[in-house]
Formats: sequence, C-alpha cells, structure tokens
Amino acid sequence: MKKYLIVTATDRKNGDFLIKHWLASLKKNVSLDQTDVLVLNYGLSLKQSAELQKADVFILKGSRGHPVVMRFIDTGKFLAKNRYQQILSIDSGDVLFQGDIHPLFNMDRTNYRIVKHDINPLYFEYYINKNFPKNIRKKLWSVLKDKPLYNAGVLFASRSKFILLCRMMAKMIKDKRLYGSDQVIVNYILHQDKVKLLDDRYNFIPHTDMKAFFLKNGKFLKNNGEFIQIFHNAGKTDFMRPIKNFGLNSREMKLDPKSFYIKKVFYSTVWAIKHLSDFINES
Repeated sequence: MKKYLIVTATDRKNGDFLIKHWLASLKKNVSLDQTDVLVLNYGLSLKQSAELQKADVFILKGSRGHPVVMRFIDTGKFLAKNRYQQILSIDSGDVLFQGDIHPLFNMDRTNYRIVKHDINPLYFEYYINKNFPKNIRKKLWSVLKDKPLYNAGVLFASRSKFILLCRMMAKMIKDKRLYGSDQVIVNYILHQDKVKLLDDRYNFIPHTDMKAFFLKNGKFLKNNGEFIQIFHNAGKTDFMRPIKNFGLNSREMKLDPKSFYIKKVFYSTVWAIKHLSDFINES
C-alpha cells in the first residue's frame, strides 16, 4: 500500500472513457510513485474490468444506490481498512488530467482542499428540497443558506476527514438512489470545517464564458495563458457538456457554442428568479 489514494467511480457507460482518457491522462501527467488508484465499479463490463486490472488499478464492487452517493459511502468503508494518509476523490466520466497534481497531497494536509464555484444556480434550493426530509432540510439550511457552492468533483482530504465525510453521507442521506445529495452533504460538512480553496485550474469547469479559456494544440489553458491541471467538462448530460469529442490527444475536440448559450440563459434566468424571490421575501 502506498501513501496516497486517488479514488473514482464509474459504470459501463463511462468505463471506456475512464480507461482510454481519464486513466491514460492520469498516468501521462501525474506522478503515481506514492499513489494507488481505486476505481469503484458500478456496472463495468468484464472486458472493462479486465483492462483496468491489467493497468495496475484496484477495483472494488460498489453497493446499490446512485453512484455519486455510494462512491463516498463505499470509499469510507474501504478507508476504514486501509490506512492511506491523503485521499483525492475525483470524477471520471468528464475529467482530463493535464498536469501533475501530486503536490496537493502535501499542501494544507489537515484541511479539506476544494474549488469553489463562482456561480450557484439554486443548487441547494433544488436538491435540499427535493432529496431530504423536512427535519434534515432545516439542519442543512442552518449551515448552507447564502453559502457558496464547493464542487465535489475534485476533493482532497486526510484519511480521517474523508472517513468523517463518508460516514455523515451515510447517516444524513436517507434515500441513496437520488442524484445530487452528495454535493449537498460535502458542502454541509466543509462549510463547518477548515477549507483550503484551490485555484480553479485544479478543477476548471467551463460554464457560460467561452473567453475564460482556450484550446491550443489539444490542451486547455485559461485566458491569461495559465495552464489548467484538471479540466472538468461538466454537464449532467452529454448535450450540456460544452466540449465535444472530449478526450486525451483528441484532435477533434471543439467548443460547442450552443451549450454555452443555453447555460448562460439558464443561469441568468435562475439568478433573476433567486434575487426576485429574495426581494419579495424581504419586502
């Protein structure tokens, strides 16, 4: 067992991307001499599992429930038996590594390390009300009201802090089949603890501004020329992901202006609704 652990989760639909792009970009750009890689399996094919085993990756069969929730709960159980010092939990179906992130394991080791969203399109309002019973909603709102949104797609933590997070996830999420609850609990825990905010180049998510970054020779850079270590082509569906043909060494990658336009309209509308609601409530 090595000192550090990178853990992710996938299913059959996203398994090929994980193998050909996520894992390939990780091995190409990140020093793994002191780091193990764990993939939580939520429905990989036999062929995909065999390829991962050949790639010197640990595979753990996931429990029933929504993978975005169960990945934390299953990781917590795994860490209870395996004493890694530092953990990186990271998405896999829409993420590429472009540079080494190994130094972050040794930075602010006692704090959670995460990237903050510049926008919050009523995420808490929607998922707290939709996914949690009334008694837990009240507790969540007492902490999260008017708080910024941390993105749980890239999260560094010590073993003890990560286990605490995973156990709270298991305790507070009653229906583990629902998407979105994990992000709420991550924010609930982190907003009550010490957090080191990471530069967004460690979890760069394109939202509404196509000028915030550019693509050059198959690499993503910020508009100031700064290199992006982790590019997160986020979107709940493929249609909402702004980079098409996304992948390692893909010469066909390109921006999709429609996705940016749709998101811009969506976020602007949500922002207006939220502020109108706040104004009415204060009147």
